[in-house]
Amino acid sequence: MKFYLLILLTLIIFSCKKDQDCEIIYKQYIELRMSSNDDKAFVELDKAINCDTANIDYRFEKINYLISMRQYNDAKTELQNLGKLDNSYVDKFPLLGLLKIKIGRKEEGILDLKKVHNNLSKTENRDFNLNYYKLLLDVFFEGKSSVAFQLQKQNFSTDDNEKAVIGYLKKLVNSDMDSLNILYKSFQIK
Repeated sequence: MKFYLLILLTLIIFSCKKDQDCEIIYKQYIELRMSSNDDKAFVELDKAINCDTANIDYRFEKINYLISMRQYNDAKTELQNLGKLDNSYVDKFPLLGLLKIKIGRKEEGILDLKKVHNNLSKTENRDFNLNYYKLLLDVFFEGKSSVAFQLQKQNFSTDDNEKAVIGYLKKLVNSDMDSLNILYKSFQIK
């Protein structure tokens, strides 16, 4: 019995040490990115992902990083890989469809956006993020005036961050920007 407890304790300690090592690598990535050392930062981010392959935050950071570097095809591939770990990134998140449109696969991208829009429409008890994605897709499929009306009649959270996000969406909806560019801007796609 003592032998099995010793093995279990060793595994727990190793797991905690590994998580700490991965976090150190990720912090090095952050420091390099903040200093605009993009090549080295990207290497460190890949090291962090390889260190903790199940860490969705590291993988999503890579997707955002690729988008910021305008490497949309690579971002799409990474997002599809992330979708294999957690299908909600493909089923309830409009980014994959937007990336496909951006790289010239417009029809396929629009089909993906419709699928996500339908999934979100059927989802009960949506949290703030899912409601926000639904509103963004409503802009695309139902038009800006429909969403402007929804934004006026809905009561949103009193959380300051959520208020800021809704305020930003109101600003975009009331601008002269078309619906696709509103989606691009919301996901920082240039």
